[in-house]
Amino acid sequence: LWLMARQAYPGLQLRNLACPGEDTATIQLTHDRCHYEHGSQWAEALAFIDAHRDQLAFITIDIGFNDFDCTDALECLLPGLARIQDRLPALLDELRAAAPGVPIVGMNVYNPYLAMWFDAETRSLSGQSVVAVQLLNATLAGVYERAGIPVADVAAAFDIADWETLVPMAGRGEVPRNVALLCERTWLCHEPPLGPDRHPNALGFRVMAEAFARELGLDPVGVDLDSAGD
Repeated sequence: LWLMARQAYPGLQLRNLACPGEDTATIQLTHDRCHYEHGSQWAEALAFIDAHRDQLAFITIDIGFNDFDCTDALECLLPGLARIQDRLPALLDELRAAAPGVPIVGMNVYNPYLAMWFDAETRSLSGQSVVAVQLLNATLAGVYERAGIPVADVAAAFDIADWETLVPMAGRGEVPRNVALLCERTWLCHEPPLGPDRHPNALGFRVMAEAFARELGLDPVGVDLDSAGD
C-alpha cells in the first residue's frame, strides 16, 4: 500500500506500528509481545499522530480478528463479536478525534478456515466458517460505518463465499474458487517450513493493499513490488 501511495504522495514515509496478536483490549495495554516508547500500541499511535498532525496522508487500522477466545468453535463467536461491538467504537472515536480530516480506512477479513475443505472430516466446518466470518465482517462494517470510516473489502478480494465456481488447482484437482484463492494468497496450503500459516503471502498482501487503495482513491496499476528498497 505504501508503494501504491507513493505515486500520489512523493516522498511518503511509512510508520508501521503493528503488533501481532493484538485485540481491541490488548491494543491499549503494555505487554511483552511488542515494546513501544509510549507503552501500548494505541498510546504510540496517538503520540505519533499528535507529533505529525499536519503530515499524515492517511491511517489504516486492522483489529478484531483476535477478539475470540477460540477459533475452532462456534460458541466463541458471539462473545467475540460482543467484545468488538463494545470496544471498537470508542477506539475509532478517539482515533477520529486525534486526526480530524485525515482519511482513515479499516478492513474486514478473509476466511482462513476454508482450508478445512481439503479434509473430509472437517469439510462441513469450512462451510459453517463462511457464515461465521461473514457475521464478523458485518459486525466490523457496522461499527466502522457508524464511525464514518470506510472499510477495505478484503473478503471480496478473496471471494470468500464463492463455493459454486470450480477451478483447477495443481495437485488438488478442481476446488471451489474461494478455497483456491485462499491457497494462492496465503501460506495455509503450503508444507513446512512455510506453512501451514493463515497469514498472507506477497500476493495476498498485494490484493489486500489494492482493497485499501480503492477506498483511498489510489491507483495500484503499474506498482512494482520489487521497488520497496528504492
